[in-house]
Amino acid sequence: MQYESWLAPQGSVGVPHVHPVQESRFLILAGRASFMVDGHSLELGPGETLTVGPRTPHYLWNAADTEAHLIIEFRPGLLKQEYFETSFGLARDGRLNLIGIRNLLQYAVLTAAYRHESRPLNQSRWAHAALVGLAPLGWLLGYRAHYARYCTRSAD
Repeated sequence: MQYESWLAPQGSVGVPHVHPVQESRFLILAGRASFMVDGHSLELGPGETLTVGPRTPHYLWNAADTEAHLIIEFRPGLLKQEYFETSFGLARDGRLNLIGIRNLLQYAVLTAAYRHESRPLNQSRWAHAALVGLAPLGWLLGYRAHYARYCTRSAD
């Protein structure tokens, strides 16, 4: 799964996280991008690339005063596109906060459904397990990890 990203000055991509089974690749097209990878800080410019292996803690932000333009790729793609479409759609509609939790049951359903795509580092294993355990209640109450209005894939 590959997408193009424009990162605003002083902007960031989520929170420090890991991808349990995916490799992340970053190609900087313009501007500069700052990374923290497994505790090491680095900054890349146009034409430079970075590959981050599965289970490797990392974080991306733009420390510069100009916009950064990147190509970001995940291998294998898994459900990453659906994860982004759903998360950003819910956030746009005020139903999910991409940095914090707006609705615990919606967040639990997303955590369970996309557990192979991403896991924030600030979330303990206990908290992760508790969210996955809450997901069935969320599903029973009508929360979903996939909404047709947000996703390019049709709902099952």
